[in-house]
Amino acid sequence: MAKVEVFIDGDNISIECQQVYGARLDYKALARLIASRFHHTLGRVIYYDSPTSNRMIQPGQQRFWEQLRGKHIHVKLGRTESNYDGSHRQKECDVMLACDMVHGAFTRQYDRAVLVSGDTDYAYAIEMIHQQGLEVGWVYLPSQEHTDRLMQLIPEDRRILLDEKTFRTVRQQHYW
Repeated sequence: MAKVEVFIDGDNISIECQQVYGARLDYKALARLIASRFHHTLGRVIYYDSPTSNRMIQPGQQRFWEQLRGKHIHVKLGRTESNYDGSHRQKECDVMLACDMVHGAFTRQYDRAVLVSGDTDYAYAIEMIHQQGLEVGWVYLPSQEHTDRLMQLIPEDRRILLDEKTFRTVRQQHYW
């Protein structure tokens, strides 16, 4: 049976889930849904994030990452960098995710990669994976349907829209 690997842009999807549904995803349940929907066995599930600079949130964030690891989800961390205005932003996460997707395609670690993000920065990586003859799926929220570039690259039968009905099946029941 074909194998699917799931690549989760944690910051992108978790913020959108909170804004759209006021809740978090159960990423393991989502990964199982993806494998089932595409009739593949589940390979690696990788969650990309970066540490917050807010010391009050850090302990909860650490617990959350440990919960993911306890569910056999790999956690890969970038870094957080300060902006000139005092706000902060993630660094390296998108590049790590794109590199891992492309590396997996070139080394045939999977038959299908599934991107969980609405970020169009991944378009070139998706094109490279397609050039290797592999498929890419996409999981996104209704608020991310504006990402025309990803819609062009990924056929409709390889997309999973996390509408309200689907989201309820993969919603996290307990928070950190």
